[in-house]
Amino acid sequence: MYELKCSKCNTVYKCSTYKRKGLELYYNDVLEQEYFMSTCDSVFSMEFMRRIDIDIFRKSASFEGIAYAYNDEHLGIEWMNSLNNTQILDRRRLSEAWYKKTLIEMKKNYNLQTDIEYILSDKLEGILECEKDVLWEKFSIKWSSSLHTDNCNHEECCKAIVIDGHMKGTRSVCGATEVKTIDSEELGSIHMGCWKMPMKGSLYCTEHKHVKEEHKKKPTEGAKTEEDSECNTLKENGHLQKFKSAGVCASVYNCGIINGMRELYGCESLTQVYIFLIWLAKVLEIFPHLLAYDDACHLKKFIMNPIRAEKSEYSKFLTTLRIVVDKMHFANHVDKWCRRNVNPYTDDLFKHINTEACEQTFQFVAKFKFATKHMSCGKYNLFMLKISEMYNNDRLVRNRKRIKEDK
Repeated sequence: MYELKCSKCNTVYKCSTYKRKGLELYYNDVLEQEYFMSTCDSVFSMEFMRRIDIDIFRKSASFEGIAYAYNDEHLGIEWMNSLNNTQILDRRRLSEAWYKKTLIEMKKNYNLQTDIEYILSDKLEGILECEKDVLWEKFSIKWSSSLHTDNCNHEECCKAIVIDGHMKGTRSVCGATEVKTIDSEELGSIHMGCWKMPMKGSLYCTEHKHVKEEHKKKPTEGAKTEEDSECNTLKENGHLQKFKSAGVCASVYNCGIINGMRELYGCESLTQVYIFLIWLAKVLEIFPHLLAYDDACHLKKFIMNPIRAEKSEYSKFLTTLRIVVDKMHFANHVDKWCRRNVNPYTDDLFKHINTEACEQTFQFVAKFKFATKHMSCGKYNLFMLKISEMYNNDRLVRNRKRIKEDK
């Protein structure tokens, strides 16, 4: 990597960073430069990096697909047989550069940090895990602010919130259970499984590799075992059964703008949905009093629990919401209590509300279900954050266009 050193102050200048007194920082205008340095061996043009954003958003392209297409275009279709690996674009180097660029972009977008330290590749995942909660908080604040309402032009903008779980965009997680603890003022201490990515060939991450792997497939009773045959192809003794996350729980305004998202583990439990709502109540600048959810009957009873409802100002706030089932799922709610208390068709305030906003958003998110399968926790959250940002910006344009066409 080409570098220059100042003879007076000993500052070392590189393509995207400068190093002074042992601290290497990115230039403040690093994203405006012609090239972006991921490592000393990997440098990409910013034009190419911006094209990756477009290919991911518009074409649902994977990093592997983008890298292969680049090699096909610049090296020819015989590049896989090439012995000169230095010319081949590796998908891992490509994704690594994209995550670094995107993290810097999000930090600057949310005014989180002016002087950003150079991101070492082996520290990337740890940094992303530490930053994900702050990034999502800033995302929710941004998209519940006047930046959204002043530019949306939707006739029913921010009149209601629709929440729902999306279980298609899952990823592999560690199989250790009840090893993480989340403290909640409203629910107390909640024990959860590990959300880190398992090691290759194992059910567990490096932190929990000591846990005994008891989840291998066992032979069914009476079935042949390996000792009965020299051929080791018995399907009952197959591969490890990987653990997966439960996707995400998303919160969307009825005008189609995503205002929050949280990863789910195990299942779409009421506990996780409730914690997500409490978090939204704390960070959203606009939290309307209308809420739609496909399992509104159980959620409403959970929220209205008299002991839980008095735990905090935010739990009290949730009890004031008008909660209904979204119109698409209401046909499944046949209980008389549901018909009386969470019916979207008998509540005039929901007459013109798009209660299917989440389902419509998930049509877009579902395109990435294969791309996210093997992502780690930090990378998964940054990836979802980035595509949510791009989706919201696109939705604002579409909302304004629709209003003009209606006029």
